[in-house]
Amino acid sequence: MPTENANLIYKYYAPNEYNLDALLNHYFWFSKRASLNDPFDIGNFEKGKQSQSLHNKMSLKFILDLGVSETGAQSLIPEYAICSFSRNELNKQMWAYYTKDYSGWCLAFKRGKLNISSASSLLPVIYVDNLLQPIISIDDSINSTKRVEKGIVQLFCIKHQSWVHEEEERIVLKTRANRKGEKRDWDTFELNHITLGNRINSAYKNIILTIAQVFNVDVYEIDLSQTDFQLTKKLIQSKVNV
Repeated sequence: MPTENANLIYKYYAPNEYNLDALLNHYFWFSKRASLNDPFDIGNFEKGKQSQSLHNKMSLKFILDLGVSETGAQSLIPEYAICSFSRNELNKQMWAYYTKDYSGWCLAFKRGKLNISSASSLLPVIYVDNLLQPIISIDDSINSTKRVEKGIVQLFCIKHQSWVHEEEERIVLKTRANRKGEKRDWDTFELNHITLGNRINSAYKNIILTIAQVFNVDVYEIDLSQTDFQLTKKLIQSKVNV
């Protein structure tokens, strides 16, 4: 079995037509704060819906310290969207949660090749226990606009310690506030391989095997270790041109 590769980053997908379309047409979907699965992500700055929680107050304080007004925060935060990845391809919880009980797939991308126009680079999520601990520092020497943008991007990369098992990294994108999210293309040469869940249905499996031939990438399938409670993977289709 191939070992984990630090030069790769992984994205998990549940089996549905939207995610199949994203693979076929090679694009990422960037999600806004309102659709993220962690209610503590960032803070709710939408006008009239601000939370009085400590988390929200600390997030707002950080933005105010950047020189942005509360009204400004209400308009700025909805402009940002994220795309999430994991450093671990064989994460049991991720396969269970994000691929609908091992019936989806995981895409492995080459770190050095992954480049999304007008977006941040891959940024590791910082996991914290205490909202009051100092976790962000911004260079005071950069201009105010860049300082605000960098600060908000970093704010999007903070989560509670309970999520640490996801080993998450994010790409943060500034988009238009009135959009629910945004598509951004990736190039097929950025894809290293595809791993299928061991419960994927035959229809999805056959389609993805065909796509993999077109993209010229290897396809693996999740396998269960015979000696411990670990996941492994096995090669089920080799790339056409080595």
